[in-house]
Amino acid sequence: MFKDLVKRYYKQFLCVVLICLVIEIIVFNFRHWESYTYAAPENPVFQVTGDIEQIDDAVYRVIGDSAEISITAINVPLKNLQLSCFDLWEAAATPGQSIDLRLSAADAASSALRVLPDTEVVAGLPESHYIRLHLTGNTTSIRIQLTHFRDGIFDLNGIKLNAVRPFVFHPLRFLGICIVGFLYLAFRRKSGLYQVALNWKNPLNKTAIIIVLLLNVLLIGMIGHTFRDENWRSTTWIANNQYDYLAQSIADGHVTLNFDPPGYLSEMENPYDAAARGALQQETGETYIIDFAYYNGHYYSYFGIVPVILFYLPYLLLTGDLLPTWAPVILCGLLFVCAAFWFWYSFSKKYFRKTSLGLYLLISSVFVAASEITYCVQVPTIYSLPIIVAVLFGMVGITFWIKASDGEGRILKRRLVFGAVFISLIIGCRPQLAVVLFLAIPIFWKDIKNRRFFSRKGIVNTLCVILPFIIVGIGLMYYNYIRFDSFLNFGATYNLTGFDMTHRGFIFDRFWLGFYEYFIQPLNIHAGFPYYATVVGQMGLSADYQGQIINEPLMGGFFAYNLIGLFAFGVLWFKKQLQKHGVWAFSLISLLLAVLLVAVDIQMVGMTLRYLTDFSALFMVAALAVILVLQDEFYEREGYKYFLFVVLLLAMLCVIVNYSSLMADGRDYSLRSSSPMMFYQLKYLFFAFR
Repeated sequence: MFKDLVKRYYKQFLCVVLICLVIEIIVFNFRHWESYTYAAPENPVFQVTGDIEQIDDAVYRVIGDSAEISITAINVPLKNLQLSCFDLWEAAATPGQSIDLRLSAADAASSALRVLPDTEVVAGLPESHYIRLHLTGNTTSIRIQLTHFRDGIFDLNGIKLNAVRPFVFHPLRFLGICIVGFLYLAFRRKSGLYQVALNWKNPLNKTAIIIVLLLNVLLIGMIGHTFRDENWRSTTWIANNQYDYLAQSIADGHVTLNFDPPGYLSEMENPYDAAARGALQQETGETYIIDFAYYNGHYYSYFGIVPVILFYLPYLLLTGDLLPTWAPVILCGLLFVCAAFWFWYSFSKKYFRKTSLGLYLLISSVFVAASEITYCVQVPTIYSLPIIVAVLFGMVGITFWIKASDGEGRILKRRLVFGAVFISLIIGCRPQLAVVLFLAIPIFWKDIKNRRFFSRKGIVNTLCVILPFIIVGIGLMYYNYIRFDSFLNFGATYNLTGFDMTHRGFIFDRFWLGFYEYFIQPLNIHAGFPYYATVVGQMGLSADYQGQIINEPLMGGFFAYNLIGLFAFGVLWFKKQLQKHGVWAFSLISLLLAVLLVAVDIQMVGMTLRYLTDFSALFMVAALAVILVLQDEFYEREGYKYFLFVVLLLAMLCVIVNYSSLMADGRDYSLRSSSPMMFYQLKYLFFAFR
C-alpha cells in the first residue's frame, strides 16, 4: 500500500520538497543574498560615552546604568549592523538571555538623530547579531544605547557596518516547512483524501489517521515540554502542590491538610474577607495560605479529589515522593488528543457514514486546536488539572455511550457502564462539567422511546447508567460532609482567594460583560513578534460595570479566534438536515450546555482564559456537526468546492491562531519567560527577517 502511495504521489512529494528547498535557500536566506549589494563605509569613527571603563584597546566595561556607542562619518546608505561585539558577555550568559538595544540614526531625511524601535541581541543566537536598517539616503551617524548592561563587556572590533550576512541552512526549519507543505498537499481542496470514505479497516485510512494523530500528539507534547520548566508555582506558589498535600493527608488517614492556619482566621467574623485578612496578616506577621479552602479552623483542598485518587496517592504510596503537577496535566493532554480522534471517528461512523477521510482528519485536528486544552498543557498547574481531566473524561464517556447503542435495539451494557463511570467521575474533578450527561438524552432517545430504558425490560440498561452515578455520588457526598458539613458543598466558596466567594452572589448584569469577553472580544494583534498580546491584564477589564470584576489575562473571545466555531449557530438554521442524520438534538444540547457553562463561570468566578476549556469543546461539537451535515448537503452540488474552500480557510485560521497565540505576551507562562531561547529562535528563524 505504501509503495502504491509513493508511486502515485511521488512527483507531488518531490515538488513540495523542491519548493521548500527554494524557500529555505532563497526566502529565509534573502538577507544573505541581499547583503552582497551593500557598500561598506571607508573610515567610520567610533566613540564610546556613558558609565564605562576601558579595559583594552577597543574593549570596554559598563560600570553604571547605561552606555552609548556613537558611529559617525559613515556617509553611505547604511543597510545593516553586525553587532558581534558581545562575545565575552555571550560566553557567560544563559542561552536566550538578551541585551536591550535602542538605536538612533541621522540620515538624508533627518540631520538630528531619530530614535528607532527597541531591539535586542540574544546570547547563543548569531542571527540576532544582524540588524536590518531602513534609513533614507546616506547615513551620517548612528548611536547604539545599551541599557541594563551593568558589568557587561563589549568590543568595538565586533561592530561591522553593511556586513555580508552568512548563509545559514537550518535543517529543522527546512523539515518544518516540508511538514507544512505535505499538510497542504494532503488537505488542499483537490486532495484525494476527500474522495476516500472513512474506514479504519482500510490501510490508507489507518496510515493517514495514525500519522495525523501522532502529529497532534507531538504538537501537544512539545507544548507541554516547553512550558513545564516554568512551573514555578511548584516551589513558590504553595497552592500548586495542593494535590500532593491532600495525598499525604489521605495517606495519614484524614482529609484536612497538614498545615496550621494562623489563629486570627478563627477569630475573624468573616475569614473570607480578603482585605481584612491582609490587614491582620500585616499586623500579626502570620501568613495564611492563599487558594486553600478554610473551614472551621482547618485547611482543605477544594479541588476535586478524583485526580488525587488517580495520580497522586498511588504515586506517593509507590514511590514515597511527591508527583510534579505538570506530569498528569501533560499526560491528560496527550490522552485528550487520542480521545478526540476516537470521538469524531465514532460520531462520524454512527451518524455520517459518507464522511471522507480528509474531512475527518481535518475536523479532529481543528477540534484539538480549538478545545483550549493547549492552555492547560501550557500552564500545567493544579488550576488546569481538574479541568483537563474533566474534559477528557467527558469526551471518553460520551464516546462510550455513542458506541453503546445503534438505536435499533442493540445495546452493549459494558459500554454503558464505562461511559457512566467516566462521566460520573467528572463530578469529582470539576462538578459543573458533568452537565455533559444530558447528552445521553439525544444519544439514547430512540432506545428511550422504545422502552429500552426506564422500563421493566430496560431495567438492566437503566441500572448500568445510574448505578455508577449513585456509587460515585455517595462517595463524593461523604467526602464533602466530612469536610464542610454539607453533602453538596464542594468547598469552592470557602477558598481563601483574592475576593470573598461566600458573598459572590448572582448579579444579572455581569452577563453582558462576561458574554462579550468570552465570546466576541477582538484579539489584540500588533505588527511586532509575537504579534499577539493579551487583551487585558490581571483584574484589568475596562468597563462601565460598577461592581467587582474578576478576570485574568484573556486572549479574546472564543469566536474571535475560532471563527469556524460560528458554524455552531447553524444548528438553528439546518434543523431538518441535522434531524435527518439524527444529530439535531445532540448538537443543540451541546450548544446550550456550552452557553450554560459560560453563564456559570461568569457568576461563580469571572473571566479567565482557562475557563474557555470548560465550554470550547461543546461549541466545537455543535459547529463541526453542522459542517459534517453541510458536507452531505453540498457533496454532489456545484457549490461543494466553495463550501470546502471556506471550511479549509477557517480551519487553517483556527489552527494557526490557537497555536501561535501561545507565544503571546501577557499570558501566564508566556513563551518569552518560559523558554526565552525558543522564543527568539522562532522569531529569527521564521517570523522576522531582521
